Parts: sequence; C-alpha cells; structure tokens
Amino acid sequence: MAGLTHKTKLLAATLALTASIAFVATAIGPVPSAAGQSPEVAEETGPATIPEKGRCPVEWSALRFSHDWGDPRSVGGGHKGTDLFAEEGTTAYAVENGIVTQVRNTPSGAGGISVWLLGDSGVQYYYSHNSANAVTEPGTRVAAGDVVAYVGASGNAAGGSTHVHFGIDPEASYGPQGGGAWADPFSHVRRWCFGAEPDSANWLAIRRFETRNGETAITTLDLVTGHWYITREDAPDEVFGAGAGYEFPPSTEPGQPDPQA
Repeated sequence: MAGLTHKTKLLAATLALTASIAFVATAIGPVPSAAGQSPEVAEETGPATIPEKGRCPVEWSALRFSHDWGDPRSVGGGHKGTDLFAEEGTTAYAVENGIVTQVRNTPSGAGGISVWLLGDSGVQYYYSHNSANAVTEPGTRVAAGDVVAYVGASGNAAGGSTHVHFGIDPEASYGPQGGGAWADPFSHVRRWCFGAEPDSANWLAIRRFETRNGETAITTLDLVTGHWYITREDAPDEVFGAGAGYEFPPSTEPGQPDPQA
C-alpha cells in the first residue's frame, strides 16, 4: 500500500472496521433489552371497542337529544357527535373509568370549556360547550359516574340552547389541535341512559301513545331499568322527555284520554 494516499488508506481502514462490526453483530444476534428480552416491534391494535355498558353522560332525567350525527355545522362539516340538551348547570358524568387527559377551562374556541376523558377501554370521550368543568387538571383519575363537567353554552354555542356536545373517538386521536376518528354516539347514549337497544333480544318494554302538543307522542317504559323516555311518532330518534319510576308519567295535556285506561 506504499503508493496509496493518506485519504485512501483511511477509507480502506473504515470499510474494514465496518465489516468487522457487521460480522460480530451477526454472530451475536439481537442485543437483549434491559429486561433481558429481545426487543419486539409494537403491533398496531386499531380502534378500541366502545363499551357495551356505560354511565349516561348527562343526568338522564333532565335530558333531551336526537340523532343529529352528520347534521350541517359551521365548523368541521357534518356534526361529529350527539348534542345532549339540558338546563344550564346539569351534571355531566364520566361514562367509564378513566383518566382526564386534557381540559380547556376557558370559553374560547369552537368547543369552549371542554374535557377529554380517556377511558380504560382505550376509547376517548369529548365533552364540550360546558358551563364549567368539575375536573380542571389533566391526569385526574375518575370513575364511571363521577361528575366531570356541567351543561352550558360556551364556545360557538354561546347564545344558543344549553347542552353538552358529546363525542366518541375510538382511536383517541382528537385533541385541542383537531383530528379525531369519530363514531356516532347516538345508539350508545340511548343504551347507556335508557337500557338496552329497542327491539333487541334482551329488551323488555311497553309503550303508550298519546297526544302531546297536537302530535302523537310515544312514551317508552323500560321494564328492566324503570327508565322512561318520550319520542314523537314522526321523529322516533328525538328524545324530548325522560324520567324513572316503573310507571308511565302523567300526560302534559289535562283532559286528554289515557290510552291505557
């Protein structure tokens, strides 16, 4: 190698060293982790499964809601949640055990005062337009049924009907900067608040038809939970009254005949 330049000699030495390291690595195999195990590539698990059972996200006896998924909205296109209407200050609850991962305690932004709850199932829940948050610090551990917020009209709901926008994100991908792989909450809210899904095999209920405000209304009484809710015959996905007691509520229009009499 007498005729080689200094730079050429340095390159040859580097290549030789690289080949030696590769040979040793191949002979030894993967380097064990700190726990003494070979490192593994994490698998993608995909969206979490929304729980079959859960706490009604807003005090159900004061609740009104409809199947408004996909309805036009001024921000973000179609509606990506279910609006749960109730009087201002009505309590909103954790639907399952989990950790409050983020909060917004000011009324600014489209969602206004908001709470993000990551359930133990891996599903994230979003409560927005709140009048106030009961949980104000991220990292707070909550149990199903714990109060997390109060119904309001903050953010771009200011001046409108008080409600909680309730969103379900099975991929837990939504945050203050946007995102979210949303799922339609309506059937889950109706099941969590009023019992099993209507017409399913494990549902036991009776219905009463009557006239309310000039329209045919249907009161459905769940015989398992004792919860009842009222819908209109021409709008079965709109709940405008609810309560409990294992008996039908009185008619709101005195003088109307009781169909059950």
